[in-house]
Amino acid sequence: MSSAAHAPKAGAQSSVAAANPSATADRMIAWSEGVNAAIADMVHGCGPFPGVREALEAMYQDVDEMTVSATPVEALRREWSEHGLARYMRVIAGQEMGGKAEHVRYAAVGKYPMNHILLIGDAPGDRVAAADVGCLFYPILAGDETRSWFRFTEEALPAFLNETFDGAYQDALIAEFTARLPDHVPLEMISGQRTLAVPTRPIAEGTAT
Repeated sequence: MSSAAHAPKAGAQSSVAAANPSATADRMIAWSEGVNAAIADMVHGCGPFPGVREALEAMYQDVDEMTVSATPVEALRREWSEHGLARYMRVIAGQEMGGKAEHVRYAAVGKYPMNHILLIGDAPGDRVAAADVGCLFYPILAGDETRSWFRFTEEALPAFLNETFDGAYQDALIAEFTARLPDHVPLEMISGQRTLAVPTRPIAEGTAT
């Protein structure tokens, strides 16, 4: 399960920067720590989309659920506990534990068949993480989150549990997700670049992206 906030791993960056001091590294660390502080300050009282709680409850008896996110783990635990969702999670993994693909590898790969591992996400990076791992992917559509979550509970979860998710059903979901993505998003970077290309890794046959 993927959260939408994406901040770099400040601890890892600090170690690298200490070994390779530069003004650019200092700016990068300051920005990263500022993002983490802003998340901690802003994320209060922001409830989940309609359908999220129902989806977590529906999975709970049959699925080992975990949160994978690039948000600091302290903020994740606070946010998920605030809304009574943490109790559904076996693990809440944040940026301190690595990237999303690493979270899934450490927690699930080798412990479950690959068609029994599903990443739910709302961003191209989530799709890429699923492709890197080789697991299934269920997309939450931006601007259509409520429908996406209720569709998961009513349609996608039964398909996942019945092992009919992979193949044509998943391909149709990903095609719908991809069709909504822009080619570039506005993002001002240290390099001076003002746009960022959206990841468009192709779907490997037989796996999710």
